[in-house]
Amino acid sequence: MNYEAIWKMLSDVITDLRKKGESIPADVRADLRSAKTMIEIFKVDKSHVENLIKIEEYLNKVESYVLPAAKRNFGDKYVEDLMGKIAEAESIIQTREQRPPQSFPVCIPKGKRWIRLKLSDEIPLEKVKMLSDELELNYRVEADGCIVLFGEDEKIKMFVKKVAVVLHEG
Repeated sequence: MNYEAIWKMLSDVITDLRKKGESIPADVRADLRSAKTMIEIFKVDKSHVENLIKIEEYLNKVESYVLPAAKRNFGDKYVEDLMGKIAEAESIIQTREQRPPQSFPVCIPKGKRWIRLKLSDEIPLEKVKMLSDELELNYRVEADGCIVLFGEDEKIKMFVKKVAVVLHEG
C-alpha cells in the first residue's frame, strides 16, 4: 500500500476544504500529522510492523472525516474520484528499490557532533583520515563504505569546509 500517496491525497482534500471555508477539527489535523510522522518512521525502520497498523488507523480516522465533508462541499463526483484514487493507491505494491536505512551512529559521546561521509575516489579514506587527525576528530569506518566523524561542532564545520575545498580543487 502506498501510504504516502494516500496521505498526500487526504492532505490535499483538507487544503481544498479549508479553501472552501470548512473548519477542520484539531483531532483530524493531529491525526494527519501523526500519520505523516509514522510514515517517515516506517521508511527508516521497517522492522516494526505495528507502525503499519498505526498508520492505517490515523489515515482511516482522517478519511472518515474528509469523505463526508468533501461530499458536502464538492459533491458525489469529487468523492467518487477521490475514493478511486485511494483504492488505486491501496492496491499499489511499492516496487521501487529501497535504500537500506542509515541509522544514527551508536557510541557517539554525548554533546559531540557527527557527520557521515560516503567514501569515494574524490574523497578517499586516506584524505579523510588526514583531515580528521589534523582537526582532532574521531572517526569510525562503517561496513557500508561510509565513515562517521565526530567531535566538537566547530571542528566538524571546519572539516566540511576543508572537504569542500578539496572537492572544488580536485
